[in-house]
Amino acid sequence: MLRKTLLIAGILAFIVALLSNSGVADEYFSEETGTNAWSDLSGDRPDIIAMAKNADTTPQEMLRRLRQRESIDNMYSHLKSSYPQHFGGLYIEHKPDYRVVVLFANDVPADISQAIPDDIEGDVEIRTVSFTYLELEQAHTRARTLLQNSDLSFHSSIDVQKNVVNIYVPQTVTESYEEVLSRDPSLANKVNLIKGGLEVLVHDGLNNRRVVER
Repeated sequence: MLRKTLLIAGILAFIVALLSNSGVADEYFSEETGTNAWSDLSGDRPDIIAMAKNADTTPQEMLRRLRQRESIDNMYSHLKSSYPQHFGGLYIEHKPDYRVVVLFANDVPADISQAIPDDIEGDVEIRTVSFTYLELEQAHTRARTLLQNSDLSFHSSIDVQKNVVNIYVPQTVTESYEEVLSRDPSLANKVNLIKGGLEVLVHDGLNNRRVVER
C-alpha cells in the first residue's frame, strides 16, 4: 500500500512539474524517491500517456525519464555532500529538450564526470550560477530569522532554477521588508521580494518551491 501511495504521489508531482515547465530540486529528493516503483510502469497507462503528451514526447521516452529517478537521486545526494562549496542544485527540464541540469558555482570540479551515473550521462547538462545551494540555504535562514524577529508575515522558498531565495510579501508595505532585510548585507543579490506573494498559492511540489509559512 505504501509503495502504491508513493508511486501515485510521485506521478502527480511529476505532472505538476511538466505543467509548470519547472524541474526537480533539493527537497524532492527524499528517502521516498529511492524506490524502484517506476520500473513497474508500462507505456500504455493513461497517466504515463498524459505526462508524455504534456512533455511533447512519447510514452516510451517518458518511461525512460521516470526510470532515471534513482540514478538522479543518488547523484544529487553525492554532489550535495561531496561538493558543498560548488554545488548549486539540480533540476529537470522537459521542454524543449529533456535535460538533467546540474548547477555549479565557484568553478566546476575537475572530477565531476566521475559523479555522473552512466545511464544518465547523455542527459546531464552542467550550468554555472552565482551562488551554491549551501549559500542559498544560509541566506534563506538569515532572511527568515530577520523577518520573523520583526513580526512580519511572509512565505519563502529557494528557487533553484533562478538561483535565488524568494520572499513572498503583501502587495503593499514592502518598504518595511526591504529595510529589515537590508540589515544583513550578505543577503544582497540572494533574496528576491515578490509583491503580492501572500495572495498567491505557491505549490510545494517537484519544482522545490517549498513554502515556509509564518
